[in-house]
This record gives sequence, structure tokens and C-alpha cells, in this order.
Amino acid sequence: MYNYSNYLRLNTKGQEKMLRVQNSMIVLFLLLFIFGCAAKEENISLKKQEIKKIVPLKDNKKNLVNKNCTRYLASMTHASTYIKNEFEQAYFRKKDFLGAKAQLFLVSNASSGFFAKNINKANTSYQKYLSLAKKQKCKIDPKTPSALKYIKTKIQSKL
Repeated sequence: MYNYSNYLRLNTKGQEKMLRVQNSMIVLFLLLFIFGCAAKEENISLKKQEIKKIVPLKDNKKNLVNKNCTRYLASMTHASTYIKNEFEQAYFRKKDFLGAKAQLFLVSNASSGFFAKNINKANTSYQKYLSLAKKQKCKIDPKTPSALKYIKTKIQSKL
């Protein structure tokens, strides 16, 4: 026959420990809850929401087009300045125009390097917002080149 007395003793000791842990956790949570709620005294006030007047459809459409144009142009500017700043920090400050030319080659061939991927993503974003801005007939200066064209001309002028 098996001796179950050792098994029962271990089982009851384990259960006693578990009950102590459970009781102490319950007491701890209750104390935290009571002190947390007692320490907060908030005055909850509801603010009245303003009711906006509905603008006629023509003005609303015009404002929407202007907001979209502003967003598109801001996104284009951000992408362009990102590309220019990356090349400036990585190559132009060090006057490494040959390295910049090599990197521009990698970018134009969609290389898998981090620098080329980030530049390509920014350029894709620039082209996307440029096409959206043209569809909305936003005022875009046609003389302003894209960032990659600007970098290409800068490299060519230095080499």
C-alpha cells in the first residue's frame, strides 16, 4: 500500500501558502483601492458643446479644397526637406560628392539598403502628394524641382 500521509501534508502546506498569498493580495488591492479613491477629489463638470453653423455647400467645398492643398503641400515639403537633409548630413557636409553620386545611383535603382529605402519612401510620398495636389488644382510652382533632381544637379555642379 501507498503511504499518503506525506502527500497530504505537502498538499495542505501548499494550500496554506496559497491561501496566505491570496489573502494578502486581496488586502493589498483593497488598501490600494480605498486610498486611491480617498485621495482623489475631482469636480466633474460637463462642458457645453458649441453647435457649429452649417456652411453652404459651395463655401464648404472651397474650404475643403484649400485645406487639402495645404496638407498636400506640407507633406510634399516635409518629404523634400527630409531627402535634402539626409543627403546634406550624410554626404554634402563631408564634401563626399562621389559617395552621394553612388548613393543616388542606389536610390534610383531601388537598392535594399536602409538609406535608399528611406529616400525612396520619401520620394514616393512626395510624388503621391504631388499628383493629388495636381488633381485638386493646387498652386504649385512648376520651377521647383523635386528633391532628387535638386540633389542630382548639386552633385553634377560639384563634380
